[in-house]
Amino acid sequence: MPNCVTLVAEYMPERRKGVMITLMYSGFNVGSGLGGFIAAGLLSHYSWHSALVFGGVLPLVVLPFMIVMLPESAMNMVARRLPGEQIARALNRLGGQFTAETVFQLNAPPITRSSKVAQLFRHGYARGTIALWLTYFMGLFVIYLLNGWLPTILRSGGLSLQQAAMMTGLFQLGGPLGGILVGMLMDRASAKAVIAATYFLGCLCLLSQGVMDFGSAALSVLIFISGMCINGAQNGLQAYSPRLLSNRDPRYRSQLDAWYRPYRGYPQLHAGRDADAGRAGTLVDLFGACAAGLPGGDLYFVAPYESR
Repeated sequence: MPNCVTLVAEYMPERRKGVMITLMYSGFNVGSGLGGFIAAGLLSHYSWHSALVFGGVLPLVVLPFMIVMLPESAMNMVARRLPGEQIARALNRLGGQFTAETVFQLNAPPITRSSKVAQLFRHGYARGTIALWLTYFMGLFVIYLLNGWLPTILRSGGLSLQQAAMMTGLFQLGGPLGGILVGMLMDRASAKAVIAATYFLGCLCLLSQGVMDFGSAALSVLIFISGMCINGAQNGLQAYSPRLLSNRDPRYRSQLDAWYRPYRGYPQLHAGRDADAGRAGTLVDLFGACAAGLPGGDLYFVAPYESR
């Protein structure tokens, strides 16, 4: 996902970057939400094995389309000094009008490989890096906690397995709408204020579900709004962090963006070709999971920091 976010941030114009990144990342929520409804349908007709088979086959079907259609990073190709013809061909696929004789240059200063991770803690970036890490940790703790335990909680309240799966799907399906709204607001107002306010509204919805009794219809609406706010704010962070890397070496931007999201540990950083950093990210993830239990923690850590 960091690679996808970095790629979209590179090609999108500034006036639409927030919306497009959150819209792209909302695909994660759509897939998670539809998974609940699909699993409910499969479980009602087949065994639990069918859900695993479906989840394993679908990515294999999508893979050939990604190989053919997903563009390479133009900035990365320029930094690697690839032939101008190859760079022009990649840009022309996206609507450019370049020739093989076009000379491509980067404005970013060269940075040595040994210093790429240290960039996150230099020149006033340390505070923002730590704040983003903790915000990611806490937000995803809530998201995965609800994804894992919400069906069990709903079933303990008397709902069937199919109803619990569908209501859990509503939590994820609220993410795309929330992501689009957050992205639009981020392009027009203070990004940190929008993200903090959205997290706060999501916290209120979750608290109301815990202290008050609601019918099935009202509970479904609150779950949807909670997902819209929490997932939407989390998607907004995907558009927020690349702004902090705008003046970093493009050869390492994807890896640095992965460092801003160490909550997935080894797999993400391995995609950035930094295995040792991935193991470090996994350790940091443990700290983030412990801290995530603080009420309103997301709001606390994201509110004081503004991008430069």
